[in-house]
Amino acid sequence: MTIDNLFIGLITFRRPKGLRRALEGIAALTFETTPPPITVIVVDNDRDGPMAGLIEEMRPSFPFPITYAVHPESGIPFARNRVVAETKGADGVILFIDDDEYPEPEWADQLLTKYRATGAEAILGPVISEFETTPPQWVSQGGFFVAQDFADGGVVPFGNTANILIDLKVFKAFGLQFDPRMRYTGGTDTLLGMMIHKKGGRMLWASNARVREIVPGSRVSSKWLISRKFREGNTYVLSEKLSGCSTKRQVSLFLSGMARIGAGAILSVAALPFGTATRVKAVSRAARGLGMLNAFAGRRYNEYKTIHGS
Repeated sequence: MTIDNLFIGLITFRRPKGLRRALEGIAALTFETTPPPITVIVVDNDRDGPMAGLIEEMRPSFPFPITYAVHPESGIPFARNRVVAETKGADGVILFIDDDEYPEPEWADQLLTKYRATGAEAILGPVISEFETTPPQWVSQGGFFVAQDFADGGVVPFGNTANILIDLKVFKAFGLQFDPRMRYTGGTDTLLGMMIHKKGGRMLWASNARVREIVPGSRVSSKWLISRKFREGNTYVLSEKLSGCSTKRQVSLFLSGMARIGAGAILSVAALPFGTATRVKAVSRAARGLGMLNAFAGRRYNEYKTIHGS
């Protein structure tokens, strides 16, 4: 399979250390065979464009062309759509990675290999967590940051732009975009994945296409973990509704949310004699259910108005 272009897209907002680390990782990518022409696209979602100096510093020695654009309208979907727009309608694939991550050297090659072998519309890989500071023991015991995994080559039910290859036909032939109605909620990648499936596309897993995420200390707390589960429940239901799911599906999701709240409440009481990890998992179950019901009530949790890490 011939791939005309390989774009690597990052959106960034006031994370100079993270962006530098991500770009250094991209510069160190390795390929077993000659890759398609590579262009890195960085979209700065700060209207003042503070990352311009960093880009100009790295550009002379960087192994690939860098397109740097400032998108002043704040919000993750606007910045991601600007990344896609900067491909200028070209054919090929685009790889997304976040500005608090860095890729392993074979990351892009592994995504390309799976794409060439399958022709799937999207290929995803695992995100491995690394901590800025040593986390409490209960965090490790609970496995709260263990990477999600699927069988290699297996179907993935949802999108995640923390580590994904997308065939650009998804945006052109399928007419999809990152939904601007989810400005600060997160979950636009989840919704995009749902829409790829609805359009008859496939999203598959590449177990060896790994990136590493730097987890700041501000996220290593029971409060953040529980609020993240609330947000996940909230944005999942919101994504389902925006994707046009059936009334039957909405009823099922509502009942699932109720069940999670009930089970979480019971388990929270039962977990009192046990350790922090067990208690946080129980409360998180209820929190996800509450997030789901809040979505049905029209309330959104805007997690991405807050920046974590640098």
